[in-house]
Amino acid sequence: MKKLIWYLLCLCTYTAQGQNITAAEYFIDIDPGNGNGIALSVGTNGSTVNFVAAVPATSLSTGFHFVAIRTKDADGKWGLFEARGFYISTATNNSVNIAAAEYFIDTDPGNGNGTSLNVGTAGTAVNFVAAVPASSLSAGFHFVAIRTKDADGKWAMFENRGFYISGQTTNVADFVAAEYFFNTDPGVGNGTAVAIPLPISTYTDSLVLPLGSCQWATIVLSSG
Repeated sequence: MKKLIWYLLCLCTYTAQGQNITAAEYFIDIDPGNGNGIALSVGTNGSTVNFVAAVPATSLSTGFHFVAIRTKDADGKWGLFEARGFYISTATNNSVNIAAAEYFIDTDPGNGNGTSLNVGTAGTAVNFVAAVPASSLSAGFHFVAIRTKDADGKWAMFENRGFYISGQTTNVADFVAAEYFFNTDPGVGNGTAVAIPLPISTYTDSLVLPLGSCQWATIVLSSG
């Protein structure tokens, strides 16, 4: 039987008081609306939960799909869903080993045309560290993407992450201020201030934002 195993590390609802997560659901490809997905057990309720979702895929057609999971808090409010793509193969034998990998930055050159990476020992699951040079990149936001190829020569979908290149040529100054805003950027310095220890070179904290409904928020750190 084909099934998709997805490890969901952490889903938090968007409420000002950090309400407990009490329920979860998933859907495949088409969003049926909040509360209309397939229910999942989150285990012990809490502001952060960890659970494993086993999603059956026997009825799905061959090709690319995506599965999405969202959670509900104790006030009955649903959070945004988190989605991941996957591929259904017609093969009935064991999975083919991963034999190669490549990365690209910003623009996809096409399968097989990225910069090669060493995956180590080929296997159905591989773990490797990729050192990606960034000295030639312009200041600003970029993204790096990695994809793998199996022993049959088939490339998988890429997974990408964003990052930022600073224009500083010397050591970056300490952070002296932070602010956040909802949905629309009011301009640098016009957001809602966040209290941080001053000055500080690295700052990590959990902020409780007044998100009464599902919106997105951006945190801006300003260095002196």
